[in-house]
Amino acid sequence: MKYFSFKVRIFSVFILIFVVSSFAVTDPSQIYFSFNIRYAGEIESITRLVSIDKVENGTVFAYANKKQFEEFLGRGYNYQILKSPGEQYTVKETEKAWSIANTYPTYTGFVSTMNGFQSSFPTLCKIEEIGKSVNNRQLLAAKITSNVSSLTIKPGVLLTGTIHGDETVGLFVLTKLIDYLLVNYSSSSRIKKLLDSLDIYIFPLANPDGAYRSGDVISNPWRSNANGVDLNRNMPEPVTGTTGDGNEIQKENLAYLQFLESHRIVLSADIHGGMEAFVGPWFGIEAMQADWDWYETIGRTYASTVQNVSPAGYFTGGNNGIIWAASYYIAYGTKADYINYWHRAREAAIELSDVKFLPESELLNHWNYNREALLGYIESALNGFRGKVTDAQTGLPIPVSIELSGHDQVRSGIYSSSNGIFARFAPQGTYTITIRSTGYTSQTFTNRTLGASQPVFLNAQLQKNSTNSRISIQLNNSSKMVVNATNGNNYIHGVEETSTHYGLAFKTSQPKVSIDAYGNLNRSSLIGNSGSFLNAASNLTGGIVLKDPSGTVQMHINQSGTIRIRGTIQQGFYDESML
Repeated sequence: MKYFSFKVRIFSVFILIFVVSSFAVTDPSQIYFSFNIRYAGEIESITRLVSIDKVENGTVFAYANKKQFEEFLGRGYNYQILKSPGEQYTVKETEKAWSIANTYPTYTGFVSTMNGFQSSFPTLCKIEEIGKSVNNRQLLAAKITSNVSSLTIKPGVLLTGTIHGDETVGLFVLTKLIDYLLVNYSSSSRIKKLLDSLDIYIFPLANPDGAYRSGDVISNPWRSNANGVDLNRNMPEPVTGTTGDGNEIQKENLAYLQFLESHRIVLSADIHGGMEAFVGPWFGIEAMQADWDWYETIGRTYASTVQNVSPAGYFTGGNNGIIWAASYYIAYGTKADYINYWHRAREAAIELSDVKFLPESELLNHWNYNREALLGYIESALNGFRGKVTDAQTGLPIPVSIELSGHDQVRSGIYSSSNGIFARFAPQGTYTITIRSTGYTSQTFTNRTLGASQPVFLNAQLQKNSTNSRISIQLNNSSKMVVNATNGNNYIHGVEETSTHYGLAFKTSQPKVSIDAYGNLNRSSLIGNSGSFLNAASNLTGGIVLKDPSGTVQMHINQSGTIRIRGTIQQGFYDESML
């Protein structure tokens, strides 16, 4: 039996060597293949191993790099190597010149065009370089809003594209959207209202190394980044905070997380290719998000808007254009789950084309099919419960949490921006809304009815809490901090003052102190020490562990309230009353 096992192992390795060497000439770090499963539950056991593309009638289509494929071979599946989607279309020589009207840009043409938006519309557009890719290409986002240099914070809407480098339609459509918003601001009341009311961020090319892997022209693009990592399986997961694929968080994603830390996004969409549908969360949790009915409503609006202006059969994937992601297949480490869970914003994936690497002859059509629907999706950020919260005595804005009683579940409550402005989207219905902030008496609004397309404004003035609700954290050089928390309701909602106002929620239960964590903590803000932001938390019995993006434990809070910090701690004092 041992001899037989040894022979099988040798045979498997031979297959791997043959497969990889056969495809190494054109695609050394990406293998596209299919295999069959017997039942849906099998996907959960393999989705961390390979990057699943789609599932059709029990056949799974997936990507893998060399290491992943070697591990896949050990599972014993029958498989078929396929031509990758990026190889199924070739950009013609005569089509390589950049024209925003109907072709893909060269990479240099894309960068030039993005910078040209700012120079042509300096009061409406600012181009932000949020970081660089593994191969040192720029990651560029356009901020579009009226009076772009103003320090006034508006609710933020974010649209990203081409996180999978071979799904190129997002690059074209979102670049067209930037142009459309800027050109029509002065002539369209609809566009003017959007830019006057919102900060719109458009990030057309999240994975430049995957799209432009062959040089300055899109040719044989692949899904992953230059390291062979699927960026949309590499984000910190809900609950654990570890990356979905187990890899170190990639350079592009780290830049993206830092962007989110400094911008308050309330609504987001990630543009994909490979199917035609509006896809709502959760992606890596086998449950519907608490606001699924809201997602379904705006998804149905998106789908019907597209279907009204496109050929029969377009955008009809799933349930006539709508899919609950986890019902299709489980995907861990997605951008949508990260934003929905850790940032308490709302994001959906919008799949614009069954064909990933869309021929240039179809680009303008797909922009025309989706233009009105994309504008409608952005407009949905103008609805919901909206308002501003201030201190009743000083009139100054305060950061708050917003909860819908009897409706909210894990991570579905939201936070305001630093200026107290909030936007809470929800399905149509009648709600009780509670607004809380550290050191203040909460305020509750009852029987507030939310319709389909009209905002309900709830401006609140919170009174300082007269009871003893102070939270103090004493830091010392022995790398310990002691948390003292008392409150008549045995609950203190403490918001750490960072750009996005995420932090710690302290729950008191005498004689022990347990601590829950949410959002992204800025280590330097919390402990006065340099270091990367903490972006993950894992609940333990009576305590918590906080990890940095690499998965290293940086802070341990045990059930007695003692906090142990990794590394040297400067002396200092943190008190919630300073917020």
